[in-house]
Amino acid sequence: PGFSPELGGEGESNAVVMGTVVEGTVVQPPAQSVTIVQPAAQPVVLAPQDVRARGLAVVQPQPVYGQPQPQPQPVVVPQQPGTYAQPPYGQPQGQPQQPGTYYAQPPPVASKVMPMPMNGQMMMPQMMMPQVVRAPGQWNGGQPCGCCDPPGGCQLCCATWWCPCAPVAQLHDRVVRPGSHGEVFAVLCIATVFKTVVSLLLTAAGVNIDGLLNMLLAFLYLLYMNQIREAIVKRDGIADRGLICCGDPCCDNYWCWPCLTCFFIRHELNRSGETYDDCCGPSWSRGGGRAHVV
Repeated sequence: PGFSPELGGEGESNAVVMGTVVEGTVVQPPAQSVTIVQPAAQPVVLAPQDVRARGLAVVQPQPVYGQPQPQPQPVVVPQQPGTYAQPPYGQPQGQPQQPGTYYAQPPPVASKVMPMPMNGQMMMPQMMMPQVVRAPGQWNGGQPCGCCDPPGGCQLCCATWWCPCAPVAQLHDRVVRPGSHGEVFAVLCIATVFKTVVSLLLTAAGVNIDGLLNMLLAFLYLLYMNQIREAIVKRDGIADRGLICCGDPCCDNYWCWPCLTCFFIRHELNRSGETYDDCCGPSWSRGGGRAHVV
């Protein structure tokens, strides 16, 4: 109380001026709240050349099978043309953009049937693939020992008896490997001529091994007859069993191969409706019936 030179007056006064030192006490002004307002972020539209210059990449989300795909959002083209580097979907190239609403891409279309890849091939679901069950086939050559029976008749029987390499080559070309007639015919002819020459020479020298030579030649015919029979059985679905001998197909082919040659040809003739009128060429029918049935 009293005169105070700092307060600029005299007399009793209890007023305290903020910011002054009164009896060793410093009074600070109260803190004021400060509000900082940030400007709203503006979208940045980059041209394709700016994206490449900055090393940016646009990653498109990959759709997941079985999950609903989001619908594309419409793109609103502003009044000023030239805002987008590429025109939206549905607008021709090379024309200025017009105001309006466009879709950036066509809406996805759900597929009703999803093919399943398997070993590099597209397979349809199993329920859409009907199973075809074939009945077992049967031989259609008549009697196995009926060498002169139709079709074929005596002409087929004579060709098989005097020149068996020709009918066997025709059968091999027909059911085993198309185009093999010349090869099989040459191999069997050479083997037959070689066997005959050796037999004559040894007989003149007083050595008779015709039985051994005939057996070796029969083994060569057996090789081709087995291939022919297996090809026909597999193609026609035949439950094969012995036809003549002990019930074994290989035994039939060895001991009775001339009769079975006629039997197999008759089976093919009845199957295709052809006739046997040519024993020298790849086809036994002069009417052009050389249909390789697989």
